[in-house]
Amino acid sequence: MTPREPMPPALILMSQTTMTPSTPPDRLDALLRRFSLRTSLFHAGPLCGINDIGATAGVGHLHVIRAGEVEVLHGNLPPMTITEPTLLFYPRAVAHRFVSDAQAGADMVCASTHFGGGDDNPLVRALPAVLALPLREHEAISATLDLLVDEAFGGRCGGRIAVDRLFEVLLIQLLRELMQQGRVQDGMLAALAHPQLRHALIAMHEAPQEAHGLESLAARAHMSRTRFAQAFRELVGQTPLDYLAAWRMAVAQDLLQRDHSLAQIAEQVGYGSAIAFNRAFKSRMGVARARGAGSCWRMLRKAVRAIDCGSGLCPRSAGLPDQSSRAKPAPTDEAREAQAPGPQSMQCGTGGGPMRSWRCR
Repeated sequence: MTPREPMPPALILMSQTTMTPSTPPDRLDALLRRFSLRTSLFHAGPLCGINDIGATAGVGHLHVIRAGEVEVLHGNLPPMTITEPTLLFYPRAVAHRFVSDAQAGADMVCASTHFGGGDDNPLVRALPAVLALPLREHEAISATLDLLVDEAFGGRCGGRIAVDRLFEVLLIQLLRELMQQGRVQDGMLAALAHPQLRHALIAMHEAPQEAHGLESLAARAHMSRTRFAQAFRELVGQTPLDYLAAWRMAVAQDLLQRDHSLAQIAEQVGYGSAIAFNRAFKSRMGVARARGAGSCWRMLRKAVRAIDCGSGLCPRSAGLPDQSSRAKPAPTDEAREAQAPGPQSMQCGTGGGPMRSWRCR
C-alpha cells in the first residue's frame, strides 16, 4: 500500500476551520433586519426646571443622564429619582416629565427612537414601558457612550448624524445587555435569552415562510414536544404556534406598509396564496385586505373589525374615509418625528436654547 502523503498546511488549516463549532446564531439579526431602527437627537446639554415630553404614537425616547439629580414622572408608572449617571429608555410612546434644579439642572443627551411598525413592533412590545439602567452596572456600553457624548458636545461637522448613529448602536448594545443579564423576565426577549428556546425563536424569526410545526420547533430546541410547549408558554405567554402566527402577521404588516403585493406577502409569511393570507389576516387582525398594499395601512394598524378595504367599505363611523375619498397614506418616520414634541422650558440659569448649534470647526 502506498503511504499517504502528508496533507499540505493550507488543507490542514481548512480542515480545522471546517471542524470548529459554528458561530452561535444571532438572536437580534432577524428582528433588526425585518423592522427598521432609527434614532434622532433632539437635546444635548443641561435640562433645568420642569420639562415635559409628550407621547406620540410610534415614537419612543432614549435619555442619557450624565450628571445631576432629576425626578422622573410618567403617568401611572412609579416615579423615579435619578442621582447617578443613568440610561433611561422608553421603547413605546409614554409621556414623561423631568423635574430638576432650576439653576444647576441635569446634564442630558436625549433622542427619539423609531422602530419600524411603531408600537406594534414585536421587539417594542416585548420590552417594559420604561427601563432605567445605572451606567456603573453596564460597562460594556461605556465606550459607545463616551464617543456619543464627545460627538454631542464636540461641535464638529457631521456631529449630529454621528450621534444619531451612535444612539442606534447604543440601543443594540442595550438589547444585548438585557438578554445577557436577564433583565427581562418574560416575553420574547426572555425566550431569546433561554439557552434552548432561543433556537426555535430564531428559526421562526428568520424564516416565517417555513412550515414550522410543534415537533420541528421542539427538535430545534433539543426538547420534547411536551416540555418545549410548556416552557415556551410559561416564558412567552402564548403557545409556539400562536407566537408564530403573530410573528407572521407582524411581518405582513411591515410588508404592507412598504407596498408589497398580497401575493408577495403571502409567499414571504408562509401562506399558499393571497386568498389564504387575506383570510388569515382577517381572522387574526379583524381586517380584510384584498387590494394592493399601502392604502389601508392605517386601518390595519388599528385592527378595525369587519371592514373590507378591498370592497371600499370603510365607514366614517370607524373614523376612516368612505369609498368616495382616498385613504391617506401612512405617516412617514420623518412626519412622526416632526410631530413628536421635545422637552419644553429647557432654559437654564444661564439661558440658552434646548439644542446646541452644530457649527464646523
